Amino acid sequence: MNLQVTKIGHFSGHADSIYALAVQQGDQRFYTGSADGMVVQWYHVGKGDGILVMKALSSVYSLLILDNGKRILAGTSKGQLHLADVESKTELKLIDAHNGGIYNLQSIVPFVYSSGEDGVVAKWDADMNLISRWQVSQKSVRVIRPVSGTNRLICGCSDHSIKILDTDSGKINQTLDAHTNSVFALCLNSKYLFSGGRDANICQWFPIPIADFDSAQSTTGAIGLHTMELVRQIPAHTLHVNYLDYNAENNFLLSCSMDKTIKIWDAETMELLKVIDHRRNESHVNCVNKVLWIDAKHFISCGDDRTAMKFEISMSE
Repeated sequence: MNLQVTKIGHFSGHADSIYALAVQQGDQRFYTGSADGMVVQWYHVGKGDGILVMKALSSVYSLLILDNGKRILAGTSKGQLHLADVESKTELKLIDAHNGGIYNLQSIVPFVYSSGEDGVVAKWDADMNLISRWQVSQKSVRVIRPVSGTNRLICGCSDHSIKILDTDSGKINQTLDAHTNSVFALCLNSKYLFSGGRDANICQWFPIPIADFDSAQSTTGAIGLHTMELVRQIPAHTLHVNYLDYNAENNFLLSCSMDKTIKIWDAETMELLKVIDHRRNESHVNCVNKVLWIDAKHFISCGDDRTAMKFEISMSE
């Protein structure tokens, strides 16, 4: 299979590094959050300037689209959550949520989860009222990922571990010795968990038995959660793996790195299919912080060069 990647969009206007990126499937809009404090809405199907949605009080580290695009939540370097109405571009709520940066935001409807530099994962209701706070790690919780259809949240931490959190009880059900440094990236499909981090490796873990996630005592059929094993470890980049995103339609895994590259992998075999860089693809000239699929043929990235980019992939035999 011959995989071609073409840059088809370039979005600029931020005054500093872009750390946060949010895309809603089926929507022509996407959002960026930057060290300049700006949260900006863009239309990836055409050209034009971005639209300022809100101005945070410090660097924006994380973004989460809520209510089918009606609201957006931003987590900042000072531990504050800014909730804004997308249509009116007005701030609805400002919350002092964490002691230090808020690195990730996720939703398991009707709840929202935040994680941060203080090692805490916080649980919020739909109106962003605090329900629970759990001290998951003595170091930062850099990334969290919900397991669909369960009450499990997978947490990647700066203590080099991956922890499986029960979001009803706050109990840590399992700890994986994953990497030799901070875990920055987590991604799930129906078969595997993928992790990446400061050690520049990507780990592929098996199994994630979605239907049997609560069957820790299972000895037949799908293997239970407590038997998760490392399938392979890939020296994926030359510097930190900052983010991972999976697309079920093409079974491709995206990774991006401080080494200024984006890579496309076969999510089953972990074969490297394509390297995207500035020389070959007019990609980023600095650290790439986030990369997200829009659909099976398009993805968006952002980085320290203050830009976001849209790419198109095509395949031939």
